[in-house]
Amino acid sequence: RLVFFNHSMNEEQQDAVRRIVAGRVTHVPYVLFGPPGTGKTTTLVETILQLAKTSPPSFRILVMAPTNTASDIFVVRMKEALNKSEMHRVMAYQRSDAGVS
Repeated sequence: RLVFFNHSMNEEQQDAVRRIVAGRVTHVPYVLFGPPGTGKTTTLVETILQLAKTSPPSFRILVMAPTNTASDIFVVRMKEALNKSEMHRVMAYQRSDAGVS
């Protein structure tokens, strides 16, 4: 049984996290979709945190997003539960560090 980091997720979000973490289907990607504001980012962050905490130390997770802003959102939300040594943020060399949390 998972202990969720984010206690405000609804049952559908929790079910999605449970299914992904259980890893019963590994030959195809998991796809979360929906209109803006439906909790996709929240669900993904929770899934990443659960995988980071329940997987062996050699397990690696690669998170990519289409924009720096989207990547920043993931980092900000995950840094509350992960140590700095557990994350590595890569960004375009043209971007200033001042804009990153």
